[in-house]
Amino acid sequence: MKTVTPIHNEQAEWQWLLAEAEEISRHDLDALMQAYVLHTLLDHHGRVDTVLGVLPAVDAIEAMAAGLSERGRRLKKLADESLLALGLFADKVEDQLGDVGFLARLGRATYAEIADSSEGEVAELFSQLADHFNALLDVLQVMRDLAGDPDRNLLGAAELWSQTGSGAAYRRVASQTHGNLAAMPEAVQ
Repeated sequence: MKTVTPIHNEQAEWQWLLAEAEEISRHDLDALMQAYVLHTLLDHHGRVDTVLGVLPAVDAIEAMAAGLSERGRRLKKLADESLLALGLFADKVEDQLGDVGFLARLGRATYAEIADSSEGEVAELFSQLADHFNALLDVLQVMRDLAGDPDRNLLGAAELWSQTGSGAAYRRVASQTHGNLAAMPEAVQ
């Protein structure tokens, strides 16, 4: 179990929430993936400046993103928005699109496309994002739950589990149906 002592500033609160979400979702993200999640969340809130110069891994991600071509930046924005939409607002995505699997495939494939068209550490970063897309979704879903805004749409959670294999969505469905589901796939355990 990770032990993180919360310090009362914005950066520490985000880090604490991420560490708790990793533990609950049963995903142990490496430092680069942790930094990417923090960077993406803070960038989405227009607050990435609060951690620049403080968290070296976030600085590295900012530098890598700055090196992308205009096409790469647009693809990154699309993939990041897919990740955040599914991780934080899967119920709304389900209501509007009806197919969360499409957005998950789009986000994963977009990160992979950036990796394929890049070199060096940029290619490695986006390859990892594509490979760990579902784990990142799980962590974001748990962060949303911990922040006091759980996804209450049981059918949406079931759809997310069915379409993406999300362990967090599966556990949400299983807890609300008292485990009356088919056996959990090995990949989700």
